[in-house]
Amino acid sequence: MGQEARTEHQGLRIGQILLGVLILSFIAIVGLKMFPNKGKNFTRVPKEMQINYLPADFQFDVNEEYALAILTNPRRYRREFNQLIYDLNMSMLMHVATRMGLSAEQKKQIPAAYEKQHDYLRNLYYEDFLLLQDSTSSIYQTWYDNQFKGATEILFEVASKYTCTLINSIIAPMVPMNDGTIYGKGKKVETPCGIAITEGLAPFLQKLKDRAAIQDFGKAEGLLQEKVEKRLPNWLLMKCGIRKA
Repeated sequence: MGQEARTEHQGLRIGQILLGVLILSFIAIVGLKMFPNKGKNFTRVPKEMQINYLPADFQFDVNEEYALAILTNPRRYRREFNQLIYDLNMSMLMHVATRMGLSAEQKKQIPAAYEKQHDYLRNLYYEDFLLLQDSTSSIYQTWYDNQFKGATEILFEVASKYTCTLINSIIAPMVPMNDGTIYGKGKKVETPCGIAITEGLAPFLQKLKDRAAIQDFGKAEGLLQEKVEKRLPNWLLMKCGIRKA
């Protein structure tokens, strides 16, 4: 399978994962209700069961180059990898909490609730990441490889596997429900998992992938120059103004 076919296959696989996650999360919280313009029906729902969705921008400040350095060498940067996962998950949890209008007191409970899960989650993320990285290592053996982009795709595949379970386990108990049903109003009404994936994880990893494309191009350009320098005779390199290291 050629490089283009591999890239196309990975893109299709990630798209299928995202679509599947969103469908499953939508089914998991049965009958998400959206009644912003159906006042008569919505007023039958007790006010304490109604969720007012609020607008919010996902906040996750991270240096993309630093993150890519960690993802392309996770064994060396194991502690930093764990911290990256912690910060990403906490940012998604707080974003979902803000969008669903949780109180300040409820938000204060989130870090402690996540701490209880982080120790085993960080190992799951790490082990799955290494497994996928090793299984696709043949892709990285040529000078024109997309190593940084590949690392972001692997992170997306791993994170999308656990994000919904994490978000639902911590946020769902704080959200008022009626027989498993959420009654929401406002803009962009969505399941907790849907908010985390579409507004947090996917946009963040797209920014990371954009940076990865720049990193991969620079790496490929440097490797190409090195390859040329090794193959061209000294007199031709000197004529072109190139000095061998």
